[in-house]
Amino acid sequence: MRLTDEQKYVIREILRFSKDEIRLGGRAGCGKTTVIKHLIELLPNFAVCAYTGKAANVLRRKGVAAKTIHSLIYKAYTDEENKVYFSLAPSLEFDGVIVDEASMVSEGIYRDLKSFGKPLIFVGDHGQLEPVGDKFNLMAEPDYRLETIHRNAGEIAHFAEYIRQGYKPSSWEIRNGVGRKIKFLPRNTHREMVAEVDQTICAYNKTRAELNAFVRRSLGRNSGPVSGDRVMCLRNDSYAGLFNGMQGVVGDIYDNDIMSFESDEYAYTVAFDRNVFGQVKYEFEHSRESPMPFDYCYAVTCHKCVHPDTMVETNQGFLPIKDVSPTGIISTPEGGCEYKNFVSNPPLPCVRVVCKDGYEITMTEDHKAEFWDGFSFSQTLAGDLKEGDILRVKIGSTLDVANLFRFPPHPPKDVRERRYRIPEELTEDLAEFLGLMVADGTIFKRGFRLLKRHEDVIERFKFLCESLFGANPYQVRIGKTKGYEVSSTFITRWLSSLGGMSPKAKDVPDCVLRSPLRIQNKFLMGLFEDGSVNTKGNKVDHIEFVSVSPALRHKVKNMLLRSGVVSCSYSCEDKIYIYGDFCEEFRKNIGFVSSFKNKKMELDKSGSRYKIPLSESEVMVLKGHLSKFDYNNCKSRKFITRKCAKKVLDFIGDKMKYHYVAIQKIEKLICETMCVEVPKVNKFHQNGFPFGNCQGSEYDSVLVLEQKCDLWDHRRWAYTAASRAKEKLFWCEG
Repeated sequence: MRLTDEQKYVIREILRFSKDEIRLGGRAGCGKTTVIKHLIELLPNFAVCAYTGKAANVLRRKGVAAKTIHSLIYKAYTDEENKVYFSLAPSLEFDGVIVDEASMVSEGIYRDLKSFGKPLIFVGDHGQLEPVGDKFNLMAEPDYRLETIHRNAGEIAHFAEYIRQGYKPSSWEIRNGVGRKIKFLPRNTHREMVAEVDQTICAYNKTRAELNAFVRRSLGRNSGPVSGDRVMCLRNDSYAGLFNGMQGVVGDIYDNDIMSFESDEYAYTVAFDRNVFGQVKYEFEHSRESPMPFDYCYAVTCHKCVHPDTMVETNQGFLPIKDVSPTGIISTPEGGCEYKNFVSNPPLPCVRVVCKDGYEITMTEDHKAEFWDGFSFSQTLAGDLKEGDILRVKIGSTLDVANLFRFPPHPPKDVRERRYRIPEELTEDLAEFLGLMVADGTIFKRGFRLLKRHEDVIERFKFLCESLFGANPYQVRIGKTKGYEVSSTFITRWLSSLGGMSPKAKDVPDCVLRSPLRIQNKFLMGLFEDGSVNTKGNKVDHIEFVSVSPALRHKVKNMLLRSGVVSCSYSCEDKIYIYGDFCEEFRKNIGFVSSFKNKKMELDKSGSRYKIPLSESEVMVLKGHLSKFDYNNCKSRKFITRKCAKKVLDFIGDKMKYHYVAIQKIEKLICETMCVEVPKVNKFHQNGFPFGNCQGSEYDSVLVLEQKCDLWDHRRWAYTAASRAKEKLFWCEG
């Protein structure tokens, strides 16, 4: 095939590239395989591999000698009990590696590929749904892109691009005529096709379970798994060479629920959990010693969303996702990215995941999450998380608001009402004032007041009332507590309109959430005057904040995290605690109004109580960076304290960007969910958790069941589903 100018440019630039890693993105039909074929001719001692056996077979059919990543870099060994296990090969006899389907490569596999020290060329579709992760989303920022779809690319590739551009799939034949590779089925006539195609994609777990059961009944299979069943692994086990989402075929079934599982050129003998097959909501043990969970995979699902109160960082502010605008910029592990297509979904089965330090997230059961598997952060479904799993939340701010929040005019309600000066925008002084009011202020019908023990705090409040509103506060005393009060229905109405200051509904005012980080920090400074600095042994042990409002505590925890401060809370208490090194971060980034508390914060801080998980290989690398005592601690516990990590910050710097928390409790509930589409990376920070969607594999024939549901990433979901088909695509409205 003759190369296009775009392909020639990409090949020329790749050959000139001096880095040891190159990422090439290209949409379906843009000629990625053609580029790979020409690169192999120019780089004859480079190996070619793909994430799945299906993708490797596609490359082989097109004349490229390709293997799976697994067969290229891992070797099978036999242990003392004559069981087969997989481990990284000692060396790689190639000058470099070209990796297709790179958008599916996980963090752990990426590290293993890098460990050989060979040049790597990653190739993938940057338009499809990409895997969850931190900086290991390989197709988030390709070095080069193939954007032009070839005229001879094929009907399915053009149809996928048609969907991606926002057109309705049903209008395809009207505009382009009836084709050979795409067939539109009459509504609700999909059942007879499920067993005939390589993969069916639907929207609901209930539909997935019903379709799998229907196919097996039509095949005369009414009991448990039998030889020939198509099944999918539901848990990661790198030791056994299995991973979540890995599909294959059942070979033989043996006694004691042991089966042979054939997938991507390998046959595995594995103990399986019979009770998991056919479940709508998966429930199984996650330990390596427990049987491996599998399910039938004639049909699979694809939709994920989060609770409306989930906090997200946008260019409009740090907001609950229910309050974001339809389009804008949102914080992702790759920085600020454009989002669009805000949607609200009907009530769905969800899980509420509460972590040890009080960080939590509520999401649909099939939302893509990531957890520490002992080697790296691996993908899993939200419904498959279990108590004790380690998650991570982002520390610090990725995205900030550019301008101060501006208030609308505040007209008088009564001609007799005295008008005071009302701020036009939310300044640092006003944010501090609002923090004090939410913490300890009282609003009543004809005015407002603040009572505090510390003289400098109430004098600061008086100054703020004078400078912000031009008011003349007068001193009041209730018992032994002094303060200042302002009598003004005009100012009181305005403060009440901001929200968050009602005694029975304390919360962070919306205007604060829509303000820059420095403004939010000033609000927190005022708010934490309701807190205390606690010492132990002439050292600062912790900072404590009390509020009976769960909504306020939820937002404050996430605001602190965004300011670089990790906090801790317990479900049985109304308190937020800040410990160790993060007390110093609080002092530097936020601080207190009262000189008394700021003076106490100058004391030394207690040691860190927080840890970072490490794999065995990472511990070995750290050996030369740590004392013998610290190294032995890391080796035995598979953790390193944040204080110790600072000694090797250059090596472990990426890990320091996150806080690591174990799941303490998981609850099931039904609730509405909301989300947005992030076309560039298709993931974003949700209550600090870097969660999102992942794509599927590649199949000769695909049936897409387009059910009526408000999928937040429906267009991208449909594009991914369509581009998974190589030879035949069936499209049916359910």
